[in-house]
Amino acid sequence: MGPVGWSVFVLVQAFLPLVGLAVLHLARSRPRAVAVGIGAVIAAGFAAIWLGGQLASADLPAGGTLLAVGLALVVLGFPAFGLVAAACDGEVPAVAWADWGELARLLARFLADPFSAKPTDGARRVARLLATLLTYWVACWLLATALAVVLHLLASPPGTLR
Repeated sequence: MGPVGWSVFVLVQAFLPLVGLAVLHLARSRPRAVAVGIGAVIAAGFAAIWLGGQLASADLPAGGTLLAVGLALVVLGFPAFGLVAAACDGEVPAVAWADWGELARLLARFLADPFSAKPTDGARRVARLLATLLTYWVACWLLATALAVVLHLLASPPGTLR
């Protein structure tokens, strides 16, 4: 993978938590609309996969691009339903800027004296948010890996998996 490929990879990894934050923020106020929007994104992803397959079978170069876009939409969409459920259940509370400051103070106190640092409520809220976003990131990776394995098995010639 060249330098452009690595920069795209890093940008996508930075984009995942931003998508998660946006879904969590919107799902707190309009969970039904966000769920419908995620369903539309997933449907558009499957439509792009189908159209990309049709174009690729006709040897058109746009087929591969549409396949990649469709897979990205599906991979980002399915785990986002878990974020909507977490936001509706109140498992992930809203986090203020002051909570991030409390987390920074906690980390500084921990570095100074690891045995006397006690987490505050704000630091706990930030930790729950970060744990939820990490879960979303891992779920996206697991789904992408599963789809890659399935697509590899489907695209292999018959009789090669003995």
